[in-house]
Amino acid sequence: SGSKYIVLDFYNPENYTYNITLVIQATDSWNWCSLAQYDLPKGKHTMVFDLQKYADRLHDVRRISIYNNSWDILMKESHFFVDNIRLIK
Repeated sequence: SGSKYIVLDFYNPENYTYNITLVIQATDSWNWCSLAQYDLPKGKHTMVFDLQKYADRLHDVRRISIYNNSWDILMKESHFFVDNIRLIK
């Protein structure tokens, strides 16, 4: 695709901080490409994930996943929202 970054807008209405990971699974082997981890405190935030490390796999992306790695709040009823997902060349 020639894209260098994927950018996402997040909104966390909760009173705790999530640890967010963005993962791309690509190719017929569904290779796991973990882009980065960020803390997501309460409020509105824009996060930029660098795709350049996995440029050779981006021609065949099968799935993009957003994970909450905050084990202490993983099982609680909680929410964060994602909007305006875009690729930057």
